[in-house]
Amino acid sequence: MPIEVAPHLLQSSAVMSFNWPSWVSAMDDPAKSKIAGKIEFTAMPSARRPGVAGLGAWLFTIPRASPNVELAREFILWATDAKQMRAAALLGYPPTRGSVFLDEDLLGRYGAFPAQLASLETARSRPRTAKWNELENVFGVYLSQANAGRLGAAQAMEKANREIEAVRERAE
Repeated sequence: MPIEVAPHLLQSSAVMSFNWPSWVSAMDDPAKSKIAGKIEFTAMPSARRPGVAGLGAWLFTIPRASPNVELAREFILWATDAKQMRAAALLGYPPTRGSVFLDEDLLGRYGAFPAQLASLETARSRPRTAKWNELENVFGVYLSQANAGRLGAAQAMEKANREIEAVRERAE
């Protein structure tokens, strides 16, 4: 979660936050969080269709020119095996397998797992572009301005759309 939101949410001085799955485990840790056991999680809302969460780097790839395709494939199979995913989840990292999200022991430990699984089942991959960081920054700036009341929602999104289109045009 953005650095300015994390401490406020964990210390119970923020009302809500959109979160990346890898940041959620701290919320269930009483040593780090005043909200442990006192927070609810849900999938991203949408007026058009369920599930509008964006997937970022939830993928592996093997370059065609790799001299070690079989070793890379073996690593991917090992790293994404349910046993490895469960071990990673116990360290606070979100799993990628549905069965691990449904593990009874982990469900008792990580309250966000049902919402995370629901989000993964309906999420969309973010655009694959070298300009992603710039695009995301533009959107984030205007979303923050709307949330802070400095701009109306429509005005913020109009400005964001104009700047995003300018970034896209420069990328072509």
